[in-house]
Amino acid sequence: MNAEHLLTVDMLERQLTPAGCDGYAAWTNAVLTADAACALWAEGEARLDEAGFNRCLIPQAMGGQWRGLDALMDLFRVLYRKDPCLGLGYAGSSFIACCNIWAVGSPTQQRTVAQALHRNEKVACSYYEPEHGNDLSAVEFSADRQDGRWVLEGEKQVTSNIARSSVFVAFARTSPQPGSRSHTQILIVKSQLPDGALQELPRHSSVGMRGVQLGGVRFDRTRLPAAADDELLLGAEGKALETTLRSFQVTRTLLPGMFVGVLDSGLRLATRFSLQRQLYGHRLADFPSARQVLSLALLDLLLADAFSRLGARALHVHPEFCCLYAPSIKIVVPKLLIGAMNRLADHLGASFYLTESEFGLFQKLLRDIKPAGFAHVGRPACQLTLLPLLFMLARKNAATPEAARLSPTLASDAPIDEPIDFNRLQVAPTGRDPLLDSLLHTAPLLGAVLATQVLAARERLLDKLQTLDPRDISATAPAGHYQLSTLYAGLLAIAACLQWHQTAAEKLPLALTQLMVKRQLVHLQIAPDEGLDESEADYVCQRLFDDYRRRVSFDLMQYPLQGWEE
Repeated sequence: MNAEHLLTVDMLERQLTPAGCDGYAAWTNAVLTADAACALWAEGEARLDEAGFNRCLIPQAMGGQWRGLDALMDLFRVLYRKDPCLGLGYAGSSFIACCNIWAVGSPTQQRTVAQALHRNEKVACSYYEPEHGNDLSAVEFSADRQDGRWVLEGEKQVTSNIARSSVFVAFARTSPQPGSRSHTQILIVKSQLPDGALQELPRHSSVGMRGVQLGGVRFDRTRLPAAADDELLLGAEGKALETTLRSFQVTRTLLPGMFVGVLDSGLRLATRFSLQRQLYGHRLADFPSARQVLSLALLDLLLADAFSRLGARALHVHPEFCCLYAPSIKIVVPKLLIGAMNRLADHLGASFYLTESEFGLFQKLLRDIKPAGFAHVGRPACQLTLLPLLFMLARKNAATPEAARLSPTLASDAPIDEPIDFNRLQVAPTGRDPLLDSLLHTAPLLGAVLATQVLAARERLLDKLQTLDPRDISATAPAGHYQLSTLYAGLLAIAACLQWHQTAAEKLPLALTQLMVKRQLVHLQIAPDEGLDESEADYVCQRLFDDYRRRVSFDLMQYPLQGWEE
């Protein structure tokens, strides 16, 4: 696709929301009306259809613009800033499915899905079953061969857009034996099913993401039409878990990063409230307590952005380590975002509850951000995923004395033109972690006190990992071991901040980087939570207010926004 036809953040901002002083009221009222009806914002979906958003999910060879995943994350953030339901309900479920299809799908399957997306149809992906939580190896929904044809049996529940999709991926048991080779992903095209074969289950209601259709389907010994395996099976039979471990590295990186857009809008509303609200003859924004809340929220947003943005680029630049980075992002980023939104809700007080006011969107954003923490695998599962990988990493560190080096293109805003190569993603680290090792070179930039704290935490982590008993890195691991995963993930977040400072100091100056690192040390319980002193809060708030008045996003990219006119 020619560069002039690429969908950009600026184009999408203009497409989704009109300009003008009445623009904000128009689109927020429409979003809240749809939310009250548990429906998606219909006009928003129509505008995305018109903009051709789905082509962002399609490889270039099939007429799409699937390229750098950091750019895709930024496009999704436009949706999440306006309406998180639009982000997940319009294209989020399709994105999750596409990560499997582009990874291992046959040419026939890839054409089928690409054509569906070009027609603005929905694609869904159903992994989990409520009875088994995050344990994919226990999935019971089955597919078995009878007389040369596949027969489906069982239910799939709590799946985004499964009722609206024309095509969906089902994670199915294809062998009764236990183990990692007993499941296969099946690509199901609804139009090819016999009449009455697919029974739709009642829609699930939810507190957040009300507009997203969470549904299920039931198959009762349904015989699929005769077809070659390369039309039905995604990848080789029995390889679903291996495929999933790779595709999850993409989805666990980008999905938390998309939710940064929710905090961006929440912080924008809280900033507007603070600048307008008068108390005792002063603006609320002039009170030290208010400046503390706002400045800490911005630091958490920048931390989340720096880490998720670096992780998205790592999928292209350092894919062999994304088995470590993806679950780390899922551990760190949702907690930052949800914690900041909760504190901002307290800051708004009673105004947070009022849906009819200028700030009525906030309470919807607060509800909609919650799934960032538990949807598509929760924090404890990611902590557990990391434990055996960190056990291996510690031994590779001990065996290889020389520190690994990061690519200079990792922390950069230079466009990535090539799509991700899923074959380069690994299920275990192949050597020393270059991002963790980068702290050896970048931590001294923070000054003696902070550098000592960061490097001491790194050494403490590696020492504890060396003493781990192999029997204590499974699902029965002691609760204290989970904190090792949290410490590792938090140190990677610090390393990401330092990388961005090194390569883009104009966007992330040293003073701001130091405050972000201090904030992360508080989250890791390495430093006491004493907040910011008055001068620090003033410094951060000045950046916040400047970005607010310029109407640019609060993240590192500072994209111009539309639809937020006062």
